[in-house]
Order: sequence, then C-alpha cells, then structure tokens
Amino acid sequence: SWLPCGEPFKKHTFLASGTNRGQTRNAPPSKNQRDLSRVFPTYVPFRNTHIIAIAVSWAEVAGATRIYIGATEVDSSGYPDCRKSYFQAYNRLISEGTRPETSIIIEPPLIDMTKKEVVEKGKELGAPLHLTWSCYQDEEIACGVCDSCLLRLKGFMEAGIKDPIPYRNKKGVTVKPCPKEFEASR
Repeated sequence: SWLPCGEPFKKHTFLASGTNRGQTRNAPPSKNQRDLSRVFPTYVPFRNTHIIAIAVSWAEVAGATRIYIGATEVDSSGYPDCRKSYFQAYNRLISEGTRPETSIIIEPPLIDMTKKEVVEKGKELGAPLHLTWSCYQDEEIACGVCDSCLLRLKGFMEAGIKDPIPYRNKKGVTVKPCPKEFEASR
C-alpha cells in the first residue's frame, strides 16, 4: 500500500509499505534456518522491487528525492530484497533508469535495527503501532504462531511494550508484564 507522508516528513516524500497480509503460506524460517541459497516459503519473488518501482515512478513525477521503506535485515527472515546490498543495488538502478536530473534515493532507516529497537523507536516517535502488521497467516487477527508474529511479539516483549494488535494465539511465547513506566505511557 502507498502512504503519502505528512508532517513530520519532508514534502514530496513517499513511504513504500509492503505486507503479505492475508497470505496463507507457511511462515518464514527462523533465523537459524536461513540459507540465502534457497527460496523461503513466504518469499514473494521480487516483491520489494515491484513496490519500489511504483514508488520511483511516482517520486520522479512528483519531484520527490527520497523513498523510505521499513525493511530490517537484522531480525528478518533472510529475504533477499530486505538486505542492505539490495537497496544499494536498487539505488544504482534508479540512477541508471531515471532522467539525468532525477535524484531519488531509497532510504531503509531500520535496516540495521533489531525488532526491539524498531518498537522502541516507534514508541519514541509516537508511531501508530496499532496500524502495523506482521502476520503471514491472517489479516484480521494475527495468528501469533508464525515466525513473523513470533519475531514481532519478541520485539515488543524485549522493548517492554504491549503489542497493540489482537492475536488469535500466543502459544510458545512468554510475555512478561510491562514495567510500570510503560503502563503509564499507554
């Protein structure tokens, strides 16, 4: 989905936002199961490439200079299009494939952050965390058992912040109570 940005974002900035909401495929493999030589069950071939291509087209028309995407490499499931090297390569492609006067750069500001750090930064910035989604199994109520849900729950738990989205099931996840200072801020 596309989200034109308002304040505090700069004028002519677009966010590329991709999700697999509603897919009923298997969850991504855990970090220990990653192998970049194979394709994962939830990998959508070239997904970010397509989303970013649309963003680049609109950005060039609008005169935008930045495209922000919330990909993270550290706690991800190893998708090839969520790596720092992928975004570096795509920036070279943009330079080659747009008009000479166009200067568009993809910025993945979360790329080196853990899920815990992303949650903490979101809380600090007042981001609408209740509108974020990670589940690969459902689009109405998160399943709570796929790898993406588990990584998300772990990030919120480590940050000491209650995850604001509903879950059908939280089996296998021990969620300790949030510290009192976080309770007061909700």
